[in-house]
Amino acid sequence: MAEGKWNCSKEEENFWRVGRLIIDGGTKVARIVFDHHVQQHQGGLDEFSKFEGLKKKSKNWFKDQQEALYPTDGSSPKSDTFDLTLLFKLLFLSEFFKLTDEEEKNRLKLLKCYRDTVFAHAPKASYLDKDFEHYYGKVEPALIGLAQKYDDSLVGEIQKLRRKNLDHHQQKEHEHFKEIMEEFNAEQL
Repeated sequence: MAEGKWNCSKEEENFWRVGRLIIDGGTKVARIVFDHHVQQHQGGLDEFSKFEGLKKKSKNWFKDQQEALYPTDGSSPKSDTFDLTLLFKLLFLSEFFKLTDEEEKNRLKLLKCYRDTVFAHAPKASYLDKDFEHYYGKVEPALIGLAQKYDDSLVGEIQKLRRKNLDHHQQKEHEHFKEIMEEFNAEQL
């Protein structure tokens, strides 16, 4: 298969385009929001990760999330190693800072909701064009609104995601996802 060529339907490609907007665009934007709030406090991320209430909550998190926040090699945590789910946990569950801007909270909540329902827990890995346009039309403006507040340079990056070619790595993810769904459906019969 040639690099950049997809072996999937238009509907399956729609799924991955929405997913890329949510995961790639959403993670960058959520990280910038998180970094901004953490930097408002003396000690920054090092101090944030030592916050006792957060340590207690993190015991129930995935191992890779714990490792990102509390590196076992003794190094300082770096937010560029945090996945979108960890960023959501830190933004919404932390007592170190509180999100006070209601518009910002609503945009982040919309992103979290769509990450959960449209991508991570989707019943199938495909969307009709009308569904793709609906989901993209909800998520993209939320991301752009957050980007404009913290880092205007991300706006263009977010807008380019709609037309950017899907890559070989996403094709592999797509094939793996289809296999998992087929196995799951076979087990349910």
